[in-house]
Amino acid sequence: MKRIFSILLMLLLVTPALGTTTFASNTVKAKVTESSTYFDGEQRNLNGFNISNNNYFRLRDLAEYFSGTSSQFDLTWNKANNAIEIITGQAYTPEKKTTSNYYSRNKNYAATLSSSKVLVNGQLQSITAYNIDDNNYFQLRDLAGKIPFDIEFDVQSDRISLFSKIPDHAYRVKTAAVAESNGESSYFPRWKSTASSYLVNNKDGTVSVIEVNKEFTIETYNEKYELTGNKSIPFELPVFGGFFSGEKYNYIAFGQENREENDSKEVIRIVRYDKSFNRVDSVSIKGGESYTVSPFDSGSGRMAEAGDTLVFHTSRTRYTTEDKLNHQSQLTIIVNTKTMTVTNDLGRFQKNHVSHSFDQYVLFDGTAHVLVDHGDAYPRSIVLNKGDGASYNEV
Repeated sequence: MKRIFSILLMLLLVTPALGTTTFASNTVKAKVTESSTYFDGEQRNLNGFNISNNNYFRLRDLAEYFSGTSSQFDLTWNKANNAIEIITGQAYTPEKKTTSNYYSRNKNYAATLSSSKVLVNGQLQSITAYNIDDNNYFQLRDLAGKIPFDIEFDVQSDRISLFSKIPDHAYRVKTAAVAESNGESSYFPRWKSTASSYLVNNKDGTVSVIEVNKEFTIETYNEKYELTGNKSIPFELPVFGGFFSGEKYNYIAFGQENREENDSKEVIRIVRYDKSFNRVDSVSIKGGESYTVSPFDSGSGRMAEAGDTLVFHTSRTRYTTEDKLNHQSQLTIIVNTKTMTVTNDLGRFQKNHVSHSFDQYVLFDGTAHVLVDHGDAYPRSIVLNKGDGASYNEV
């Protein structure tokens, strides 16, 4: 009887109490990850779990968010070989739409060590994966060198940043501000907008990266592309209109709307800075002299210089006309940088008038500036002006 009692007592001691979380011997505990995730600077919601203090993410989510980038990959399930097959460089084929699972941050989930083989471009890989609700979850660092993509983890903000593969002879650098997607494509839309990113090669061999969002930020890198300094400049007027790095000075254009058509209201201000971005002086354009309601409207705005002449070729919406409309057109501002004064007529119709102008370019041919406007005449039109507008051509 004593022996039977002892066995019963041992069974009671090892039997878990009701209400506790238990898992089978081949499973481990998983909790929803608290880390935020970003792909190429944009935050994305991922199905992620923390398993044994490591974050694991669903493979199909990675494939979806990297699709269309240099790190895109497709994946298939080879049932016959019990294998997950990953093909890099191919666009992701989305899975058939299924009901998404909701996972609570306050609950534990069972993660089963996956027995599936993993092949990347036909090569067998030694990668640990877990299966949760019939989805495979992988540790990001196990995949980063194989797909490939770059990964960074900020402990302080608990932020995981994933970056698509960079081209040859390109560099990914540390930034002082939060990096955002700022890619430019070769597609020319009907309406352009002011560029918000600029790259400046400085005479001392450093490189300055300009980013414009709610303020104007400058980050400077040495020849090894290490961050050596950063500075922010607040907007002097609410709307950013363009930036130019000249031979001796830097220029930023700011503006504000003039819906009331107030002739004395400042609508554009071109501010001059030294090469360390210390403010030097500025020149202002008022509503009455430029007939401007909305500066930089539906345009790109670019600058160029030759000697003491700075040309800012941009766009505007003009004062209300007899047909009760506010027409959009180019606006060309020529500044004498010795005196920081405007030297040309800014009236309703300039000599190089283009309506509508949805993209503007300017360069100098010797001492004469050359202007290009992208118009909307059917099907599309390119307008070329040189100097004072007497030399004109439309393509």
